[in-house]
Amino acid sequence: MGPAIYARLARAAAEHTQMDQALRDAESLLKGPCLAHARIMFYREAIEATIAARDWGRTSAYADALESFMHDEPLPWAQLVASRAHILSEVAVAAGSERLRRLARLREQVSGAGWNSALKEIDAQLVQ
Repeated sequence: MGPAIYARLARAAAEHTQMDQALRDAESLLKGPCLAHARIMFYREAIEATIAARDWGRTSAYADALESFMHDEPLPWAQLVASRAHILSEVAVAAGSERLRRLARLREQVSGAGWNSALKEIDAQLVQ
């Protein structure tokens, strides 16, 4: 569970440098043997940490890594986590009505899945 714990520490970090260090420590552990659930939890927590930090490039990279890891055995929840990360990253730098449509569709998917804690960031993007 080490990678997931470090990623959770990254989410709680008060400074960007602390977040970076926690994520590096987690990634170091991922190079060794690691149970699948710990790896999945790491990606979810790392995605949330980088969303909170508005580090959109890393958000997308972790989403890509989660999708790659889950490629052979797709899990709808993991697909939703990755999709949310990609869309939030893309719309953070986009403008116009397409941005709002994509966020609205994402909000419906996330809400439909009952993932209410993920709505905060989506709603914040919708009012910008």
